Amino acid sequence: MGFIKNLKSLFSTNSDLVEASSSVASISASRNGAEQANLVWPDKNSKLYDQLEDTYYQYFIGVNSLLDLELNSFEIDVIRSLNNTIKKTQSLADEIPRLPDVVPKLIHLLKTNSFSWKEVADLIATDPVILVGVIKVANSSFYNLNVNNEQLESVLVKIGASEVREIIIKVALKPIMLFEGGHFLKHSGTKIWIHAVKSAVASRTLAKLYHQDPFDAYLSGLLNNLGMTIVVQKMNEIKEFKNAPRSCQFRDKLLKISKQLSVQIAENWEVNASVRH
Repeated sequence: MGFIKNLKSLFSTNSDLVEASSSVASISASRNGAEQANLVWPDKNSKLYDQLEDTYYQYFIGVNSLLDLELNSFEIDVIRSLNNTIKKTQSLADEIPRLPDVVPKLIHLLKTNSFSWKEVADLIATDPVILVGVIKVANSSFYNLNVNNEQLESVLVKIGASEVREIIIKVALKPIMLFEGGHFLKHSGTKIWIHAVKSAVASRTLAKLYHQDPFDAYLSGLLNNLGMTIVVQKMNEIKEFKNAPRSCQFRDKLLKISKQLSVQIAENWEVNASVRH
């Protein structure tokens, strides 16, 4: 139970830099105990699973006390807009920009055993956004390296391949998933990104526990909320906002569509099948 308790603690913290939080350290410290325990995850038909789904929805949408009602006009418009997005590949591509071309190249290169840090540094330098993001993370309170662009190669060596991969994908995804403005975006934009980072860290920790690829798990955790970014944006686009989303039916449809969108976006980005599923 200590392992599960620490996971809950991780998601209750408000820190964006999850890697530096004490919750992550606690999770790692409890791994040996968890290996000896039978961790039973909630079945999709269990009450606990329903509670988790309900909490996930209320966290992002900011609506409590859902009712067993028919869809109202606002909810119908949102579902219609989202279904149209799912059906049209180009429409989906317009909603979420592709990852910078350099990102999959870097991830692939860092997965090989034959790369040189100069190759990695040269590739990062071709994308100003990724370059600035990596240096910013290196100079954060977590790493505290106090470096500039010219010292990139030595910075990468100090951080290490596995963490460099995570930093690159995090830097690339943050501008896509972190947004603000509008009624629903104001409530949900920051939450989506913070939750994604925490999911990534929790997924990586579980992957290590079960001897799976930690980076694939980390990436899967980050990508899980991609669909919710489109959901919230579509909700914000509806001009007629007379009725708040209050029905259980709307929640169920939104959660299903959100997952569909996350998978479709990952497919458009040509993410590995092991991550998408």
